[in-house]
Amino acid sequence: MAKRVSDGDDVPAPVGFPALAPTAGPGQSSKKARRENSVPELNNAYMSTKGKLFKDMKSAWRKMEPFQSEFANVLFDPFMCWTLKDFISEGQEVETGSMETGSGRGYVSDLKSSLMKLKFFDKNNDLYQFKQSHDLKEAKSIQIKQFRDLLISGVLPWLRELTGIDLYETVDATCAKYDYTDVLLCHDDELEGRRIAYIYYLVDPSWEKKDGGTLDIFNTDEFGQPHQIVHSIVPLWNSFIFFEVTPASFHQVSEVLTASKTRLTISGWFHGPSLPRPSPYKEVMPLMHHPLDKPLEVLAEWVSPVYLDVGTQSQIREQFESESQIELPDFLIEDKYKLLCNDLNKKVNIWERRGPPNKRNIEVAQPDKLLPSPTECHSLFLSEPFCLLLSHLTGLQLTSHTLNLNPNDDVSIIPEGNNTPCNCHGDWYRWQHGGYTLMSDSASTVNGEDAEEFSLEAKLFFNTEEWTTEFGGCVTFIVKDEDEELLTLNPTPNSLQLVYKNDADTLSFTKYINVRSEEESNGQLMWYSLDTVYQENN
Repeated sequence: MAKRVSDGDDVPAPVGFPALAPTAGPGQSSKKARRENSVPELNNAYMSTKGKLFKDMKSAWRKMEPFQSEFANVLFDPFMCWTLKDFISEGQEVETGSMETGSGRGYVSDLKSSLMKLKFFDKNNDLYQFKQSHDLKEAKSIQIKQFRDLLISGVLPWLRELTGIDLYETVDATCAKYDYTDVLLCHDDELEGRRIAYIYYLVDPSWEKKDGGTLDIFNTDEFGQPHQIVHSIVPLWNSFIFFEVTPASFHQVSEVLTASKTRLTISGWFHGPSLPRPSPYKEVMPLMHHPLDKPLEVLAEWVSPVYLDVGTQSQIREQFESESQIELPDFLIEDKYKLLCNDLNKKVNIWERRGPPNKRNIEVAQPDKLLPSPTECHSLFLSEPFCLLLSHLTGLQLTSHTLNLNPNDDVSIIPEGNNTPCNCHGDWYRWQHGGYTLMSDSASTVNGEDAEEFSLEAKLFFNTEEWTTEFGGCVTFIVKDEDEELLTLNPTPNSLQLVYKNDADTLSFTKYINVRSEEESNGQLMWYSLDTVYQENN
């Protein structure tokens, strides 16, 4: 366990520390020597623990009360989040020059320049997309070393005094670059030992809300899950934000919407004794039901004839049994597909947003408000004839009928049978900018019981003719607790995607749909999917 900082009644003001730069050597200019030996100082207006401002801030933290001053302010609901302006005092070192490059602008801009020279690594999964450095303790830059010293020797004891939390000496610090379309979705930061999260902003001084990259803070519902954004903090040059990590500290970095600026930050955590964490919330999944009764002839009204051919079914089944997944292009009859696209685009008041944001941000159709064609297609996919077709395409026992899988026979079903039909469920979804689903390994239930071990997922996409991979919206399946990617599904129009998976070992997510889907298409691009799931009852 990391060594703890000793308790003390008097914590001195951390206003500056010895420079780590060497003295000027032969051939170095006196200006460069002064710059490299300049000592960065934290803003004494609030960092002095003897001052009235600090005492007022300390009182606000302990009493969880709102507070605002020229240099510091706090949001106290739904959790305490502080913003400190002019975090590092540059004194008289500021000279004329370019803020973007850091030339001639004093310590803070030189720090930014040093950070931009670091090697960055792509961070890209269901939750985030940005670039990040290694831990800054490995950096060689004088300015970066000085900043880490400020965190450890200055901010750490100051936070202990302010919050009363017995913080350890462990401080994490990395540099993150968020460029156009980069994002960090809703999460709570809760991992063992993380007590105070912080962000130090080195963004362009002209950064504004329309550029995105805001720190969004969520309130919580009656189940302790994130509900909606209640505060959005715009990045500010040379400002420092920190908040206590708790089960309710849900936040996100909104998508960066500007292509001309970089959201550059130093961020990390101060560590301490872990807080008790409530039991994981068990999300009750939608009710499953047996397939609907419909005449077998309904298949010929909707499904392309090629997929009703017994020989084709046999070939598809052979591939599916080998790979546990398959894509069936041009699945619906063309006229039906066009009718569905047209009707889905007609009504905009049938969609309701579904969360919580730490799991998903999607729009689901209200079944009683759908036009006739989407209603009929939905009931088809949840019908006994369609389950019979899926059984022939996959070899799974999804119907009460006895299957005849002999491709040489003219008759492909035997009506009699005493098999138990499958359970199934399905919904219509609308996808557009901001939509996503995240991987979730929390316990889930179906009909109040533990989820089944295996399931067949079917996805059929509509109105995706303008879609490209750069927009996001791909569906990815991975092995739980591993980085191994099993499969990625692209939202191809009128393409039925079938995936048979082990629910206990396989997770999936829909990649965040970014602003390119609006800016690079003819208007606001929306597409749709009919997602259904089937579980055998063996």
